[in-house]
Amino acid sequence: MNKGFAGTVGVMALALVGCSDLSDMIFGEVRTTRLNVTPPPVTTELDCRTECKIGAETENCLYLNASVSRPDYKTRIAAFRALFNAHAQDASIPHAEVLALFDSPDDPCRRGEVLLGQDGVFTNLSIDSTHCYLSYKAPLVGELMLDVPPKITGAIIDTEAGGFDIRFDKPEEAIEMIFAKQALNNDIGGKIVAVNVLANRVLMRTQTMCLASAI
Repeated sequence: MNKGFAGTVGVMALALVGCSDLSDMIFGEVRTTRLNVTPPPVTTELDCRTECKIGAETENCLYLNASVSRPDYKTRIAAFRALFNAHAQDASIPHAEVLALFDSPDDPCRRGEVLLGQDGVFTNLSIDSTHCYLSYKAPLVGELMLDVPPKITGAIIDTEAGGFDIRFDKPEEAIEMIFAKQALNNDIGGKIVAVNVLANRVLMRTQTMCLASAI
């Protein structure tokens, strides 16, 4: 799959819904069209830090015991943030350095470098200005797809205890997680709005739900 910035967020998303191995998450099947399901209704804005108490599900937070607990996953998350820190004074992060996080020589989604702005703002563009549709099979949910748009914008912000947040404020420039099962898509699908990497868990907010897993 796209192993640039979008790929890192996609790996987090897929780990949370139950892919069993990092290689399963990274190498999705590239499709030419998106899954034909109706987009989910958008809920009111959720604060996943409040909704997702440690180890306890709530109406708006689903805890999933997935492969986020793998030691190499946590290491790669730390390496991802370290890469941003290393280029804090630069205008961009070369695409090759992001690929190296996943030991990958290529990128089927054909993303470019990560462009850096002030206050943690970033932009990542597709080289050929097209959507990239990545299809996966996950044990807990069946078929799902990541719709990676031509342009992704957001911000990465350091938080307490060495954690960080990734925020996507423009829905049209955010990755969408799509489930083939319409009911599931209605419940937990939609655009990925934010990812919170904490010391002991990863939280992800879509337009419909908070997803959480311990690390």
